[in-house]
Parts: sequence; structure tokens; C-alpha cells
Amino acid sequence: MTLEQLQRRYHWLKYEADFIADAQQASVITEQANQVMAEIKQRLAAGEFSN
Repeated sequence: MTLEQLQRRYHWLKYEADFIADAQQASVITEQANQVMAEIKQRLAAGEFSN
């Protein structure tokens, strides 16, 4: 995925988690968002994305 795609996925997951009434499900989605952000940070640190 491109950086832009990963960022969109992260923001969508965070948005989705904010609107879920079920706390357990929201927690799972938040964890998925955190994993996407970790991948973004890892790939940025490795220099995979350039501006």
C-alpha cells in the first residue's frame, strides 16, 4: 500500500471505532488502527516513502 492508502485506512478505522457502541468491537478496531499506524511509522523510518 502507498503511504496515502495506509493513512486513509488508519483514519477510516479510527472514525469507525468512534461510532461503534460496542466497546469490545471498538477496541478491536482501534487495535487494527494502531497496527496500521505502526506500519506507517516503520515504513517511514525505513525510508520506503519519499515526498
